[in-house]
Amino acid sequence: MKKSLFISLFLLVSITYNTLSAQYSKLSDFDDKMIHFGFALSYNNSDYYIQRSLEHQFADDSLQSLIVASKPGFTLGVISSINFNPNFKLRFAIPSLSFQERDLEYTYLDPLMERHIC
Repeated sequence: MKKSLFISLFLLVSITYNTLSAQYSKLSDFDDKMIHFGFALSYNNSDYYIQRSLEHQFADDSLQSLIVASKPGFTLGVISSINFNPNFKLRFAIPSLSFQERDLEYTYLDPLMERHIC
């Protein structure tokens, strides 16, 4: 009983001490700077819908359907923050780069013409 009480008390004190010591920042003047920069990394899914126009169909058109496969990708961007005072900050994102891939699968009336284009 005494051993488990001692271990529990030791764990409680060590967790409390670690929590208190983690509150002191090594970069104490970091928040005092006016401009901060960071980056944003996010997931995206490149999917779109193609609708064939009936007005622009040709009589000898052999294209039957066009299938668009959804593909994953990611976006990388820069985020900036301007601190005017402790209560007012202006945060904005500079245009980001989006990396993605799209697969189009064409289906023709003639099976010999069928091919996969990436």
